[in-house]
Amino acid sequence: MTDISDETLDAVGGFLILVDEAISEAARAMKKFPQPNYVISKIAEESGEVVKAAIHCAEGRETPENVIGEMRQTIAMLFRLYAEGDGVHGLPALARLRVERWER
Repeated sequence: MTDISDETLDAVGGFLILVDEAISEAARAMKKFPQPNYVISKIAEESGEVVKAAIHCAEGRETPENVIGEMRQTIAMLFRLYAEGDGVHGLPALARLRVERWER
């Protein structure tokens, strides 16, 4: 990465930690709540929770930690969509598409 400030690089590191935590959370949820599952619908729900928490945080009615927690849950659901798809809506795992492209 060129022309990126130290502050941005620090944010990247923190975000990668958040993504790692979200993937761990998703792995636990995938075992506890296997497919078929409403993954697409849950992404919409979790995204709305991020927006709500962020607005409340800006207004002083929510903590930054809770916003980050909602972000973690949203990232976890995005990972589930990528890794396993949505069995209810019939969307296959998107990761398979990436693998197929790499194998070409």
